[in-house]
Amino acid sequence: MSERLQISVLGELQVLTNGETVSLPPSRKTRALIAYLAILARPQRRDHLCEMFWDFPTIPEPRFAGASARSDPSSITRAASVSRPTGTR
Repeated sequence: MSERLQISVLGELQVLTNGETVSLPPSRKTRALIAYLAILARPQRRDHLCEMFWDFPTIPEPRFAGASARSDPSSITRAASVSRPTGTR
């Protein structure tokens, strides 16, 4: 049986898998990323997403070494995990 994913971006962001609410990350940037990807509904380059949401490229450079964990592009990975069924990677 296939999973059914529903994403509502009007009002407060809501993600449902098979009718059950998915717990979303607390980060506003991660939630914005989920909404952005849902609206576009097509693959996006990681470097484009990093520049758009974090103002720096994917490949770490020395000047970004001090970036806080809250602004880390690993939010892309966390955002992707929202749409995965429990127990998969």
